[in-house]
Formats: sequence, C-alpha cells, structure tokens
Amino acid sequence: MKILTSALLLSMAVSSASAQQLAFPEAQGWGRFATGGRAGSVYHVTNLNDTGAGSLRDAVSQPNRIVVFDVAGVIKLNSRLVFSKNLYVAGQTAPGEGITVYGNAVSFSGATNTICRYMRFRMGAGGDSGRDCAGVSNGTNMIFDHCSFAWGRDETFSINSDGKGDLGDITIMNCVIGQGLMSHSAGGLIQADNITLYRNFYCDNNTRNNKVKGRNQYANNIVYNWKDGAYIMGGDSEGQSYCNIQSNLFVNGPCGDGNGFSGGNSNFHCYVKDNIQDKDRDGKLNPAAITNFAGSDVVATPYSYPSLDISPASAIIAQLSETGASFPVRDYVDCYMIDEFMSFGQQGAFVSNEASLPYGIPSSWKVWKGEPAVDTDKDGIPDTWETILGTDPAKDDAMEIGESGYANIELYLNSLPTAHTDLTFLRQPMLVEQTSTTTTTMQISWRDWTEREDGFSVEVKTEGGEYAEVSRAEANATSLRLANLEPGTAYTIRVRAFGTNDADQTVYSDYSDEATFKTRPLEAGMVDIDSYEADAQWTAGEGTWDKTTTAWTSADGLYRDDMKVLFSDAAQVTVAEAVSPSCVVVNHHQGWRRHHIRHRNCQQGWGRPSDSWWRPLLYRRNSAPRGHLLIRLAQEQRRSQRPWRKRGVCSKLDLRWRHIRVYRS
Repeated sequence: MKILTSALLLSMAVSSASAQQLAFPEAQGWGRFATGGRAGSVYHVTNLNDTGAGSLRDAVSQPNRIVVFDVAGVIKLNSRLVFSKNLYVAGQTAPGEGITVYGNAVSFSGATNTICRYMRFRMGAGGDSGRDCAGVSNGTNMIFDHCSFAWGRDETFSINSDGKGDLGDITIMNCVIGQGLMSHSAGGLIQADNITLYRNFYCDNNTRNNKVKGRNQYANNIVYNWKDGAYIMGGDSEGQSYCNIQSNLFVNGPCGDGNGFSGGNSNFHCYVKDNIQDKDRDGKLNPAAITNFAGSDVVATPYSYPSLDISPASAIIAQLSETGASFPVRDYVDCYMIDEFMSFGQQGAFVSNEASLPYGIPSSWKVWKGEPAVDTDKDGIPDTWETILGTDPAKDDAMEIGESGYANIELYLNSLPTAHTDLTFLRQPMLVEQTSTTTTTMQISWRDWTEREDGFSVEVKTEGGEYAEVSRAEANATSLRLANLEPGTAYTIRVRAFGTNDADQTVYSDYSDEATFKTRPLEAGMVDIDSYEADAQWTAGEGTWDKTTTAWTSADGLYRDDMKVLFSDAAQVTVAEAVSPSCVVVNHHQGWRRHHIRHRNCQQGWGRPSDSWWRPLLYRRNSAPRGHLLIRLAQEQRRSQRPWRKRGVCSKLDLRWRHIRVYRS
C-alpha cells in the first residue's frame, strides 16, 4: 500500500495547540469544533452482529470512544441504534466495501461532541413506524461528514428539538440524504439554531430538502427530483428565521416541476446569492438563476456565520465524485441516485419500499470484505502508518496527543480519504440490459459502479457452453454495441471490469449476472393466397391442436411440425403442447379473418385477442423464443369494402405473426 509521506501528513494536521481544535482539518460550519472521542479510548468493531461484544451497538453504547472497524459488510439492526456522546465513529477505517447499517433508525439525540464520518445508514420499510432514518432532538457540537442516509419512514435526517436540552452547533456536510420512503418521503425538518447544511446531495425526497427554521447556513447543496417541496422556508411558521442560502443547485426530475424555494413569509429572513435551477428535464444541465424566493424577506448582506469554502453553483456538480460515504467504496444506493441525477431530469422516482429497487435490499448484497490492515499493538493504527507517524507499532500510543492537537490515531483517520491504496478490488458491472437490437447487432448497457477501472470486457457464451470475449469498452463506459450477430438468435452475455495494480498486473472484477438477449428476426415476405397450398387443413371446429389428435386433412389426420396449415372456417383451438408450423392461414366464408387461439391453463382467461396483439413486423417461423408458438395470420387488404377480386387480380395478404405463450397441460 502506498501512503502519504510524513511531511504531507503533518502539513494536513498543522494546527496551533492553543487555538480551538477542528474536529478534522476539513471540518466547517457550526459543528466544526466537535471533539469526538479524543479524550477517550479506541474500540474495535470486530463483527457485524446487532448486539454483543465487538458489535457497533456495543461500541457506541458508552461515551469517550474512537470507533474503528476491522470488518466490512451490512449490520442488520433489529431495533433503533442510539449513540452516546463524545464519540468519533470512523467508518473510513473499514476494509473492503465499508459499513452499511440497515433495518432500523439511528438516534444521535444527546450525542454531544460526536464526529461521524463515512458511515451509511439505511433504515428501510421494516424499521419502526414514524421514525426518521437518523435524527437529533437534543445535543450540541456534532459533525456528520461523508455519511449517507436513506429510507426513513418519516424524515430521512431531522434536527428538531424535544425540549430536553440544548440543541445546535451541528454540521451536516458532504452527505447524501435520499429516498425517504413514501407516503411522506421527506429529506428532513431542520428546526434549530446554528445548523450548517453544506455540500450535501438530496435525491428522490418528495419534500423538505430541507424545511428550515432558525439560524441556518445552506450552501453548495444539490437537490434533485422532488414534487411537493425542495427548500421550504419555514412553511407557515410564526417564528423568526435568519439564513444564508448560497450557491445551491436545484434540478427537477420526473416527479415534479416545482420551484426550488417555497413556503416563505416575512418572518423568514435570508441572504441569497448564486442559487440556480434547471427545470426543463431535457437530459442536459442548463440551469438559470433563481429569482423567486417565495415571499421571504431577502436581505442585502450575509449574516455573520462561520466561514465556508463556497464554490460557484455552476461548478458544484464536481463534488458528487466524493459526496456521501464514498470511502473506501460507495454502495449501490448512492451510485443509483447519482446515476439518476446525471440523467438531468430523465430518471428518478420516489420509493415506497427499498425491496423494489433493482439491486435488492442490503442484507442480500454480495459485499467484498477485504482484509484489515496489520495492527500489531491493536491500537487502531496499522503498522504501516505507525512507521510514517514515528510511533511504536508494538505500543498502544494511539490516544497520545501530539503538537498538532490531534491524537495519533486522528492523524491516521484524517489522512485515510486522501491516501493512495493499491488497486485490489473492482466492483462488478450491475444491471446489464439490452437497449436496442437489429437483425445483426445489439446495444447493451450496464451500470458502472466501480472506480479506477481501465475498461470493461464483454463475453458471450459459445455453443459449447464456454464464454469468449467478443469486445472491450473503455473506462467509465456504460454501453457497447455488438455486431456481426445472427438474426433471431439468443445470446447469453456477461461483463466484467478490469484494471491495473501497482505491480502492473491486471485486476478483474467479478462478472455481472448473466443476461440473455435476442437479435431481431429476419422479416418474412407476403403470402399469395391463390398459390397457397396447405399440408393440412383443420377439420374439428373446436378442439385441441397437438400431435396426436386426428383433426387434420393430412393422410393420417395428424399434425407435424413444419407443416403449412389452413383453418378454413371459424374455429376455437386449444394448444396443448408446443407446436411449430411453418405457416398458418385462416380463411372464412365471410372473408379472411383473424384466428382465435385458446391457451390451456392460461390464468388470464379466454377471449378474443385485442388489436394490441397484432404487430406489423413479419418474421420467419424459426425466430420464435423458446416456449412460444409462432402464428402467422392472414387478413385481406380491403379497400372500402370492395370485392376481394377485381379485374382478375388477386389481392396479396399482409401476413402478421403473433408470439403466443404455450401453456402445457
């Protein structure tokens, strides 16, 4: 593993010991001075259990701890998880794909002086009714950085007083707050003084992205796909609010075309600058300046709140590469929401139950566990970092405070997101689909939810059952065109990513799930009824079409596959087994008409096919998918009820094929 030099490491941590200490070097906003577990001890999370020694619940049950992770994966909660005060929860220490907490709510009420970084909290429909995914109702000096919150049953992340103590001096920064579950689907109610909301991404929340009351900073946030409310300015509140709202981007998605700001009144006082919105949902990012601030009291100068490093709103899309719990690896949920945003209005939906999402619930995910770094003295600092820091890998010295004002272990924690590690893992491509096809080509797509890949390899299964690579796509690609294929043929495909590690060796991801797609069949020509000669004609009226019933004019009265068949009168036929005629023509003494095919054991009932059953394309018989019956039906090309024959010329009949599901008896 390559890590930072000691000079660079120390430059990141330089701070006057006499000045008020930042929670970590990049901390900003009102919660920037949280101390976490700096005066306590190190606790190792060693398993994914909900309770017991070594669990996350046990780790946060007591104050004055820096919590590190020796495992990666999903922690399934059976009840709400409550955090104590004076904690630094360091999700960035987890190996593999990191930590996801799933299944119920988490509470930071009373968790004064908490630092929480690089954690994922996914509540879900099975969590306690009426609970937020995460929330704070009392407590001060907290900072949440690079965390991801989703699937709250009430709000997703709220800060709202319960009257049991002071509430304020809290920062939420670089976080993803998304997919609040319907029917409420809310980002969060922020109803307290001294709250900083900075560089966050809100996605697929119907409302409250956020709803703000009190003294508040709201800067460099991105909001996507709401319906009832993006930034709500206090609603109908009679209380006074004083807010700085600077350089935010609002992008409407498929769920609504509402304004970025709503709910304002004369009690809501705000300084606004450089807020933009893209409302047209045209697949391109082309925002315009917001000038409607919903009847709020707009002031000319910003309030004197903590300084923030604010980027222009037009540039903040770049921050999405690191937003949320993006280290060590971003999970499916955040990747999915960011993909939606990058469609710029074309994709996005509200969620009622996380099980409906295409990647499944977290407890079903295949998670790469990785390997924890060697830590001889078990003090939470890997041996390689002990060497850089000049500390003793055989001595527990993690909590010693250095000249920088940080504990030794904090120097390690603060450097992790910027440290280079060798490439050991690539996530498999997800959700492989066919987006278009011709007779000899097909376009396939996938979700690229990995990082640092060199490209993608696409393989097709051969007739012998083995796979062979047929093409490659470049890094960051999400689609590929396959050519020189056979018409009407099914192809089984899989995709994997590849990259290069520091030893110049190729690293591969796991393969995507297999997916089978078919090319379009060749079109068939017209059938001339005058020259059509059937091999067998149906004689039974109503009956069963199979290979044993004597209901045909063939020599032995039986039907065989590849016969050309004729139905010369109205008939209702039950298909009892798979049959594959080369051609079917239906004649009726009142004119050529569609033939009624009845399926045995069809759960959708019987009845005349609707017009939507008939498609204009004509296909060869052998183009049918396995398990389907191809029926080709003739229908006269009539001209305003003119006679079928005119001037001795026989009309051609347009033949239309129907794929009919065969239900075996």
